[in-house]
Amino acid sequence: MKTAQELDALDPLGHLRGAFQVPEGMVYLDGNSLGPMPRTAPDAMSRLLHNEWGQELIGGWNTSDWIGLPERLGARIAKVIGASGREVMACDSISINLFKLLVAALELNAPRKKVVIERGQFPTDGYVTHGLSNLLGEDRISIVSVDRDDVAAAIDDETAVVLLSHVHYVTSEKYDLADWTERAHAVGALVIWDLAHSAGVEPLKVSDAKVDFATGCTYKFLCGGPGAPSFVYVAERWLSQAKQPIWGWMGHRSPFEFSEGYEGANGTGQFLTGTPSIIAMAAAFEALSLFQHLDFEAVQQKSQSLSQRLIDGVAAKKLPVQLASPEEASMRGSHVSFRHPDAYSVMQALIEAGVVGDFRAPDVLRFGIHPLVNSYLDIDRCLETLHDVLADQRFKEPRFSIKQRVT
Repeated sequence: MKTAQELDALDPLGHLRGAFQVPEGMVYLDGNSLGPMPRTAPDAMSRLLHNEWGQELIGGWNTSDWIGLPERLGARIAKVIGASGREVMACDSISINLFKLLVAALELNAPRKKVVIERGQFPTDGYVTHGLSNLLGEDRISIVSVDRDDVAAAIDDETAVVLLSHVHYVTSEKYDLADWTERAHAVGALVIWDLAHSAGVEPLKVSDAKVDFATGCTYKFLCGGPGAPSFVYVAERWLSQAKQPIWGWMGHRSPFEFSEGYEGANGTGQFLTGTPSIIAMAAAFEALSLFQHLDFEAVQQKSQSLSQRLIDGVAAKKLPVQLASPEEASMRGSHVSFRHPDAYSVMQALIEAGVVGDFRAPDVLRFGIHPLVNSYLDIDRCLETLHDVLADQRFKEPRFSIKQRVT
């Protein structure tokens, strides 16, 4: 087996590590929660604050094209997820965008009303779906929530919409995007994909896969910053028919005519709602510049290689944790999870020792692999530190069990 140093020297993506700011001595394995800051972000934000907002004031909407930023950011995201620029718009949050897409898909596929979701996928997906059910009533939406093994059987010729997370936020188990989209289409159902844990690290190709709708975020693997905007993808074949329910003035065909009646904009423009957060979008726009010319097959290959090194290392060291992610690399996204009865305390001890992952209830240690940021040496250091924390049982110190608001 090659050493970490040898593998890092051969890494075709290794030159990108320097594009991100990670504190000296830290092994950052939490890019699936919040990506590290691009080194160019502070200068980009400074230009926005001092040159644009500071000098142009209201004029910045025109002279710096703030008004066009959601569309321009959407075009950059489109390259990452394998879509055309006209199919993607940056806006709002995943929660809000799921609401829009669910309503739009239900209307397109009326009178069908059955929505299939996987039990245990990221809570927002279920919250929004059940909240919509409370709003519309059972005559308009019927939710079928099932375990992963039962999803295929639940999709039938009564299904209107299938809502799935491409990569499971806890286990990292991954759906085959094209295959499951085709399964839904075969019975006349539409599909909405949550790409939160795959955008930026997977060769998604949503257009080729004939995906109907998708949403995701830019603050995880895309490194857009805390609270960075979400995005919507709407397949071009649906752009003239899909209608979203939140009629905000920015989604109007002519917002500055200030008309009393609502007419939605053409294309994905109608999926805008209120005034976009230009500061947040500008940070994400800068970050997305690093992703415009990547070979996402190579990105995925490195992710799988780093993940496998972590899994194999845990097994070789006989560490007392249980793998909670698929053993088969092709079935995993870009994070690896292990179970331990004291997972929260173990992770807190790891973080103090300079290895940053995160905890997911009730007992999961989660390590995010960011192929543009992480090295093979990072993985070896993680393994060594995890071994030490478990061996000397420092995680049992009471201070490590004190729960913080964000885990």
